[in-house]
Amino acid sequence: MVLITTINLMDRQLPFIMAEPIRKEFGLNDTQLGLLGGFAFSLVYALGALPLARLADRTSRRTVLSACLAVWSLFTGLGALATGFGFLMATRAGVAIGEAGAAPSSHSMIADLFPDRRRALAMALNTAGIPLGVLFGMAIGGFLLTNFTWRQVLVMAAVPGLLLALVLMAFVREPQRIGAVAGVAGPGFAASVRILAGQPSFRWLCAGATLGAFSTSAGAAFGPAFLIRAHGLSIGQAGLAFGLMLGAGGVAGGISAGLLASRIAAKDPRWLMRIPAIGAAIQMPLYCASWLIPDLRLMIVIQAAGWLIGSSYLSLSYTATQAIAAPRMRAFSSAAIQLVLNLLGNVLGPIVAGMLSDRITIGPGGGLGIALSVCGLGMGLACLSFWRASRLIGGDIVAARALAAA
Repeated sequence: MVLITTINLMDRQLPFIMAEPIRKEFGLNDTQLGLLGGFAFSLVYALGALPLARLADRTSRRTVLSACLAVWSLFTGLGALATGFGFLMATRAGVAIGEAGAAPSSHSMIADLFPDRRRALAMALNTAGIPLGVLFGMAIGGFLLTNFTWRQVLVMAAVPGLLLALVLMAFVREPQRIGAVAGVAGPGFAASVRILAGQPSFRWLCAGATLGAFSTSAGAAFGPAFLIRAHGLSIGQAGLAFGLMLGAGGVAGGISAGLLASRIAAKDPRWLMRIPAIGAAIQMPLYCASWLIPDLRLMIVIQAAGWLIGSSYLSLSYTATQAIAAPRMRAFSSAAIQLVLNLLGNVLGPIVAGMLSDRITIGPGGGLGIALSVCGLGMGLACLSFWRASRLIGGDIVAARALAAA
């Protein structure tokens, strides 16, 4: 599942390292690039998550995960046939449909494979595939683009996922659903929505994860383009630099936070949300300042430090969600976060950054640096949301266990 998560993010990130050649070939502006990186993918991704999660909660999660992997890999390759902006948008929507079912299925399986005291670390390891995917997508994608066209790179990227889908079906078993009653399907769609919406900690952690995604998705979409414009790097150099500072910092920070949460959150679950709250508070000034610093080395060091400290919010949000979810609502609860996080975070982040960049003509990267720094201020609000969730999560965990027992 870690490998699947890595491939997931590799395929998702490739258009960002390809942004400059795609922009030049199709004559796009930054707003259109923001739509390609945010709207085209994240909207469909969010809307597809809930029905696929319901399918995973009621059927084999392994089968759903394998099918989703094959679908998004196929559409990644089809992107090579794009003849214009609309065609490319459509293929990214196809990738999103496949990837929408991956995280809910994986998270539900992890929740059944690991007990509470080990789940935070297991989820952190799985979520470490996100920065790993960014690292490989940016670094390998940038390297390949120095020798191949962006269309050829998309075809190459499709192959590993198609092969891994076959491996998943052949060698991975469906885990037993811990705490589920045989023959009981669990709450229906409307009941699941009411249960989650009635949990105060879930509402606040959704807000925190969404605000964090808003800030970081803007940087992920335009980071390589910023390095090319502001610091004069080649595509290969920009991919490697951005991949290393986000990937290395994100992997180390996420796993460290998972280890810490496994030790202290077992005794006090409030730390599941306190850790990302503290991380966001420290990351925000580092992240915002990094886009405005003229020295490239210092910029990379500061932003990598920010990712090291603040990259825990996603894995611990998913961990907390699994803790407050009933056995046959685990995939659905994970998908619910994806829905809100993508519709209001990953969709709007790149669009807002692109629109600001098109209107700001001064500063690093022709205004792109200022745009990304402004978007980074959302981390401050994420900090407040996570801290509020930490004060409410204990009661919601007790309520979820009572619901499962009933």
